[in-house]
Amino acid sequence: AAAAAAAAPTAALPRPNSNGEVSVVWFRRDLRTDDNPALNAAVAAGRPILPIFIWEPEEQGQFQPGRGSRWWLNRSLARLEDDLKAIGARLAYLRGTTALRALRSLFARVDVKELFFNNLYDAVSLARDCSVKETLNNEGVTVTTFNADLLYEPWEVLGSGGEPFHTFEAFWSRMQCLSYAPRRPESAPARIALPSSDVFDALREVACTRHELALLTEDEDRCTESLSARWRPGGHGARRIFESFCRHALESFSWERAKVDIASTSQLSPHMHYGEISVRRIYYAVKDLEYAAARNETRGVTALSEEAEPPAPYDEMDDASTLAVRRRRVHEDARRTGCRLGDDTPAGMANMPRTPAGAGSHHTAGKPAREVEGPHGEYLRCLGLREWSRYLSFFYPFTHERSLLSQLRAVPWNYDETMFHRWKMGTTGYPLVDAAMRQLWSTGWLHNRMRMVVASFLVKHLLLPWQWGLRHFWECQLDADLESDVLGWQYVSGCLADGHSFMIQIDLESEARRFDPKGNYVRRWIAQLSRLPAKYIHAPWLAPPEVLAAAGVELGSEGGYPLPD
Repeated sequence: AAAAAAAAPTAALPRPNSNGEVSVVWFRRDLRTDDNPALNAAVAAGRPILPIFIWEPEEQGQFQPGRGSRWWLNRSLARLEDDLKAIGARLAYLRGTTALRALRSLFARVDVKELFFNNLYDAVSLARDCSVKETLNNEGVTVTTFNADLLYEPWEVLGSGGEPFHTFEAFWSRMQCLSYAPRRPESAPARIALPSSDVFDALREVACTRHELALLTEDEDRCTESLSARWRPGGHGARRIFESFCRHALESFSWERAKVDIASTSQLSPHMHYGEISVRRIYYAVKDLEYAAARNETRGVTALSEEAEPPAPYDEMDDASTLAVRRRRVHEDARRTGCRLGDDTPAGMANMPRTPAGAGSHHTAGKPAREVEGPHGEYLRCLGLREWSRYLSFFYPFTHERSLLSQLRAVPWNYDETMFHRWKMGTTGYPLVDAAMRQLWSTGWLHNRMRMVVASFLVKHLLLPWQWGLRHFWECQLDADLESDVLGWQYVSGCLADGHSFMIQIDLESEARRFDPKGNYVRRWIAQLSRLPAKYIHAPWLAPPEVLAAAGVELGSEGGYPLPD
């Protein structure tokens, strides 16, 4: 509806008197100056640059940013303002019911020759961007877009017949054997030319300040004060947390990434959603570390430094025998997953060195093949899943509303709002589920394993529709990302060709033993159970009365911990 409103015919606005031609860079979910293709292209165009951000939540429809996401956006924009000031630019804010109306209102007052922005891939953004390009091109404004969010555009990764893939393994195999590597990250511009004072005078009629956008109400701002103690939005915070992960957790990522009682993941997801750190910079930093590990070298995370000289292309560092082995592996993977290859001599991602079996790990016998390749390959596979989420959203834009598999679009759901409320509040009576839901309320973030546990519980234990869970996550998460969230919920609900079967339930007892064996995670988030012994922490209903009494636990009573139905 919002996209249709944006595309509705309106009277052409008069062009302004010439007050100095400018290029506009529209920041969306790419809130960084480092490796920002739209910004770099605008600098190369040679005109003064006006960076803008448009706040148009009404255009997002049912997926308007939730409280946690708006808290992050507010602080990320503040950091972007500082980064732009450092290179001589000023960020202007526009408020509108649709992005197109806000842009046309700006262009009626400022002589804009070209609009630059980076692509987005969710269904709402795809419809909006198509309308913006068509309308502005017809009004004489050149619109140029770029890829700043992915290693490869979705239309670059296709089967031999030009068709999109339906399973991740086929997509990932094809992506790794493309004939060219992802574009290398670029540094931030050293300096940006400011528009004339006449442009800023004209801006006063339509622009506002970040505070005037009212991203958070006064009550919401008070309720999110605790988030500041844990998170540091912005590019500097993103680089710091990634460097810390590379130094302290990456080497053990293969076998510890599913543990929920320790810091086992990078926790970069909210930074990546708002584009505070480039996926290409992450990719090449991890590849650089992988190459160093394979050569038994000890090197710092030099790829994080904008001033560091980029390493030589990986395909130049490989010898013929290494490439032959790697090509054979790629083709074996492709045959196993059904991926059809169009080139027998891939020179892109497939040619980049992989850690030899056992490198960077202590034990490999009996482990899955993808774990044997090492922690770096495992982490890059997680980046691949993020790429896959955008891929699905681009080719199947309806997946945020209905199942990709048609046979699961008419499931007889149990529309029990009382049970849904208990799930949201973390009062189901199942400690692992309740701890995760309380963590989500408190911090706005949840370990991927816990997201799968609570999602599976909602869909397969309670038989509640996955769309309800998707919207609740969207409201609570700091890293609410429509493409990634849809992928996760469709996978858990069995709605994908390679998803988790709808008929298979997650064994909560087994999950607890594997990923929270000592009960530390549950104790952290459920105070009522904090004194229970590890033997009963995940099943308090099995504890003898004297154990419950010693731990101060009351089950089923008002004010106590609930019993499961």
